[in-house]
Amino acid sequence: MRKTIRPANLAFYVSSLLVPSIFTILVFFITHVAPFGHNTVASVDFSNQYMALFAYLKRALAGNASWAYSSEFGLGGNVFGVITYYLLSPLNVILLFFHVTELPYFGTLITVVKISLIGFTTFLFLQKSKFVNEELLCGSQLRFKNYTSLMFSSFFPLCSFVFAYKECIMWLDALVLLPLVLLGMDRIIYGRRPLLFIVSASGAIITNFYFGYIVLLFSGIVFVFWIIRALLCKMKSIAITVICFAFSSVLVLLISAVVTLPGFLGSSQVRKSAIFHFWPVYSFPNLISQLFSESQVFNTNLHVPIIYVGLLVLVVFFIFFMQSGVRFIDRALAGAMLIFVVFTTWIDFFYLIWHAMAWPNGYPQRESFVIPFIFCVLGYVALLRAFDDSSSKFAKQLFASFTLILTLAFIGTVHMSLEYMLVVLIVTLAICVFLYLFVAYRRLRYFAISFVLALVSLFYVDFKVERLSANESMKVGAYKKFILQSWDEISFVTRNDKSNYRIGNRYQANDNDPITLGYNGVSNYVSQQSTQLTDFLSAVGYYQKHQPWTRWSNFNNGSTLSFDRLLGIKYTYGNNSKNFSKIVEDANANGMSGDNTFLTMPVASGVSKITKGHWFGTRDVNAFPLVFRANGDTVNKALQVEYSPTHNPFLVQNEVWKRLAGSQNMMINQATRMTKKINSFESVLNHSGNVYAFFPTAEKETPAAVKVKVNGKIVSDLNQSDAENGIVYLGKFERNQKITVTLDKMVKESLVTYQAPFIAVENEQSFKLARQKLVDQSIDGISLKGACLKFLTGSEFSHGTVVTTIPFDSGWKGFVDGRQEKLRRVAGEFMGIDVPSGRHKVVLKYEVPGLRLGLILSLTGILILTVFICTSSWLSHVRVENSLRED
Repeated sequence: MRKTIRPANLAFYVSSLLVPSIFTILVFFITHVAPFGHNTVASVDFSNQYMALFAYLKRALAGNASWAYSSEFGLGGNVFGVITYYLLSPLNVILLFFHVTELPYFGTLITVVKISLIGFTTFLFLQKSKFVNEELLCGSQLRFKNYTSLMFSSFFPLCSFVFAYKECIMWLDALVLLPLVLLGMDRIIYGRRPLLFIVSASGAIITNFYFGYIVLLFSGIVFVFWIIRALLCKMKSIAITVICFAFSSVLVLLISAVVTLPGFLGSSQVRKSAIFHFWPVYSFPNLISQLFSESQVFNTNLHVPIIYVGLLVLVVFFIFFMQSGVRFIDRALAGAMLIFVVFTTWIDFFYLIWHAMAWPNGYPQRESFVIPFIFCVLGYVALLRAFDDSSSKFAKQLFASFTLILTLAFIGTVHMSLEYMLVVLIVTLAICVFLYLFVAYRRLRYFAISFVLALVSLFYVDFKVERLSANESMKVGAYKKFILQSWDEISFVTRNDKSNYRIGNRYQANDNDPITLGYNGVSNYVSQQSTQLTDFLSAVGYYQKHQPWTRWSNFNNGSTLSFDRLLGIKYTYGNNSKNFSKIVEDANANGMSGDNTFLTMPVASGVSKITKGHWFGTRDVNAFPLVFRANGDTVNKALQVEYSPTHNPFLVQNEVWKRLAGSQNMMINQATRMTKKINSFESVLNHSGNVYAFFPTAEKETPAAVKVKVNGKIVSDLNQSDAENGIVYLGKFERNQKITVTLDKMVKESLVTYQAPFIAVENEQSFKLARQKLVDQSIDGISLKGACLKFLTGSEFSHGTVVTTIPFDSGWKGFVDGRQEKLRRVAGEFMGIDVPSGRHKVVLKYEVPGLRLGLILSLTGILILTVFICTSSWLSHVRVENSLRED
């Protein structure tokens, strides 16, 4: 007769939180992560994207930023899709207690909290799951159930996947909720109580719909294998359970639609690769090495699942399949499910299914966290089952497991040092000895030693991962100085100008500085940014996306002065202090995107310089307003821009000006010839004015870094990291003047030969005429606040198309005096609306595509769930009353 399994006491629940958190804090302490040193958790994407997004979320929570649309995201973009992908974790409310300059400390805290919560929910799953515990007899092992649950619930949150990918902090919520989703499925199977599954699965999708999808897919795989088991065991009421699970899954999709539908529509504007050939993604020897070490973490090009979860788990995992006390069908199905999951990570087509048919852009094998979870669950079962076998039998199983590990380790040495594998085998042998003593003599001191050895095996790997990450992270002191000084410089340059304008940055910590600092700029890096928009900005000469996976835009020291003005870039800011250059470098992570070299480049003639000590900026009174009247005959003619780093951006700019103002020669292209010297080019100018060059490069190739010289004077460090790589300003020259452009190598390696550059002179007279045509003084009262643009036309306004340099987006709706008018894409990526002559009030409002329908579906799902809960409660109450009457 089975006894009821006793619940774990409060001390074990608390310990399930404390063990992972103390472990993580110790790792941070040794690697000098703030508050224990100058390093931070902000490396790679945490630094380049999420820190800025947390700064934005803080403003949004305080009511100082829009939840729908923001002009801080490049030229402007849908911010709701960004928030739903990155920022919907309820734990982010902790942000309210941190200043923007203190975000590195928030990063540390939120990381520790999420890792500890993964341990807590895993412990809850191991304690409460009937499916996992149904084969455990209520014998001597019951005494150690709490300890074993604590042990294995500590291993999962400390696996190498978590420490390798913890910088993608929004993914960890899915790992927190995974055990609850499976526990909810357990309750559907044993009792048909779907509430926990619906709530936890909906939460997983809402907090991050990408990883929520992975969790839901994995739960579906587990459920399919349960159906197979149920059929083989000839269980009853399988159909009812399947219907209950299907009903619950539909409700999950409905409830989460308010996030998934707008998120899907927003991400649909991003170009993705879904090419597959049914080929392997990685080699199996590489996978075997992952059972022991962190090699994949340091070489993500291997595309191998990150599955290391400690040596103790590996030992007892293999023992699970040797235990006669576990039904053969359970061992066979567990092995089959694991093989199936690994197979789906191996073949590219199935791998793409895990990732919604889009190749991951960095961070490969994002679904692989489910494999360490399987290891931990099966290891938990195996260790508890060992108490029912004789000590001699367990000794044989340990010997067999160690022999298997020895064999696999021999294969793994192909990718790891012999010294490391020797240490692995010694620690594994020690774990086997103390596990045997624990099971044979049932002394907690042997359990404690085994637990500590297992944590040490994890600590070694996690420490190495974190040390690499921390050393390349942004530095906490530099980040604070960067924020405060940048705010001061922007305030000095703009002098509290309240009009609508954009700002260019002459230094940057990363591409999201406008979001971090809270101004309207050009630079932006989020995964949801429209590919069409970034292609357009690259095509007109801003940041060049040499690689197909590049998704960001960048002011990149500007394009041409006339196009900067068209975009309304009224100010730029900078700091020419060498000390500040060091601050910029330290406020950036991994050398990605951070740069202060723009300060060495000349400023285009025609703008005012503003200086104060080391502060340096520009002010351009000829910058266009956000709204102006088009004057070209072809303004409504579509302009299809096909971006390529080989194309001439000056021709694209001329096409834009032609549609807006009828201008034919804003940029006058010049004849260029090569000299006898490699990478030296000459041009005799046929017009006076600002002169620019663009150096075409082959597609899908990162060009070599060079110094650009004009007549012997350095004007740019081209293609150095994320510094200038688009249009280069050469200076102002006179007609018939000869200029010689040379490229000097910046590194010792041999210099790659560049193609002849496109050189063009800016026609100042054409710009003056275009501005006179376009900047209509009868348009005033321009106001942009979040997702709403307003302006007025005066009595002198003549019927025509009014253009705004806000990018076209189907979410915008235009109204003239309250009557809706159609908005059109004009001159590439801008937005136009027809306005009649005379006085009018024009309002453009942004509505997140899919949000309204998603909200209706979510409310419908919540209503159905409420009715279901009420009906179930009523029926349960009726059954109780009927039972009492019968008694």
